[in-house]
Amino acid sequence: MASKRAATEAGACPGAPGTIHSLSNEQLLQILNALKLQERCRGAALVCRRWGRLSASPQLLRSVAATLSGSKAVARAQSFKLWLARHGRSVQELEVVLRPWYYRQRASGAEMPAGGEGVAIVFLPTEDAKQLLTELLLGVIACGKAGSLAELRLMTDSMPNFHMPPSVVRGLRGVRRLQLSCGQSRLTLACRLSPMTSLQASSPAAYF
Repeated sequence: MASKRAATEAGACPGAPGTIHSLSNEQLLQILNALKLQERCRGAALVCRRWGRLSASPQLLRSVAATLSGSKAVARAQSFKLWLARHGRSVQELEVVLRPWYYRQRASGAEMPAGGEGVAIVFLPTEDAKQLLTELLLGVIACGKAGSLAELRLMTDSMPNFHMPPSVVRGLRGVRRLQLSCGQSRLTLACRLSPMTSLQASSPAAYF
């Protein structure tokens, strides 16, 4: 009993020597840090309560990167919005890529992870693309209002005109570095730049 209590206090999982569950919290955090956010939230966090708690550790959430794409991009953006509202207080750097299109196999119609022979590019309907952007901006507002967000990078292409209304800008009161990469879209930024130390806006070639 004493050995189990000591193992628990050390952050290990008692009764599982020689397995990944016997690793210390610090060792597990290093492993979890190598995973993408989606892999941590939808995979590692579901292994057990301990992994779930560690997956939401503030030190893993200081820098967050996410890509919202595919035929279910709007649903993913809604889930990400809720996630930011819950964990935004720990996020200091946020990078989000919006891709309102996906690859689809011409023969089967199945969504594909990458392009290739016999694959077509399918764009989301305009209204869905607008909703995708809206859901993201609502998540950014929630994250910014939490007060820790200092650097924000938003990248998109083939979107409706990229507009950041005053309500979004007011939610970014703590942001010092803002980078916007808008592809072929037009950028409208309603923003007082006085709190910021760096603003970069670019229009690169499309991602695909």
